[in-house]
Amino acid sequence: MKYLNDEISKLSNKLGINLIGFCKLEYFKDLENILKEKEELGFKTSFEVGNMDDKTFKNSEYNSAIVIGIPYNKLNVSGRKEDEVYFSSVAIGVDYHITLKSKLSFISDYLNDLGYKSFIGVDNNIYNERYLAYKAGLGFLGKNGMLISEKYGSFFYIGIVLTDALFEYNNPLNKKCYECNKCVLSCPTGALSEESNMVNGNICLSYLTQKKNLTTDEEKFINECVYGCDICQNVCPHNESVSEVNAKFININDFLNMSEDEYKSKYKDNSSFWRGKKTIDRNIRLYIENKLKR
Repeated sequence: MKYLNDEISKLSNKLGINLIGFCKLEYFKDLENILKEKEELGFKTSFEVGNMDDKTFKNSEYNSAIVIGIPYNKLNVSGRKEDEVYFSSVAIGVDYHITLKSKLSFISDYLNDLGYKSFIGVDNNIYNERYLAYKAGLGFLGKNGMLISEKYGSFFYIGIVLTDALFEYNNPLNKKCYECNKCVLSCPTGALSEESNMVNGNICLSYLTQKKNLTTDEEKFINECVYGCDICQNVCPHNESVSEVNAKFININDFLNMSEDEYKSKYKDNSSFWRGKKTIDRNIRLYIENKLKR
């Protein structure tokens, strides 16, 4: 049997894809145990949907996952003024969902032309892409639940193509994080644990900035990063050599006074856009209130 690893890897290289791995899809009992424990502990967020059998590929129509990684930059937030806020590193530039789906569509089309089925996934689907990336050898898990690449740290986007094609498969990396616990100690909400790399998603600050309704206790954690959070990544020693880019600061008054039409025109291609202006407005106001209370 001729496998398509070389062809897919060459195509990915032409597309500017930095990381690629191939994972055999089978019933992942270990993933099922992880997901069940997460649910029992109350760590599962409202964003996590889907049937357990589908999530763990118990009876899947697909045989393989092609997993890609595209690096992004760490934010330099020095020089921020008091009347400015910013989005986390994941929301800099054009929405990564758009960028990755565009690249993955070429791989999907190539497979389809050969008569194979394919499914493209970038973040908003039922599958645990980070787990598949781990199984495909793209990185190892940190205490903050992030996947860490030897070259790019945890600063890379993940995308998948599921297919019924067969490949030669990669193995997970035989490496662990330093377990320095810097991410655990720096997390303002206590979402991380020294005992495991299982994150309490319901109190993760990145999730809170995207959650529609916050409790009074949750509101107090909103800071100048009004969409997402980079705290656990920024303190991670595996990210010390990650390239930096200057943050694009947002003037508070300009944003709050912006009309819906202006907002749509300016942010429609940003990954924060799906959540809408009202949620960002709320986060900005909470940041102002929290700053006054300090």
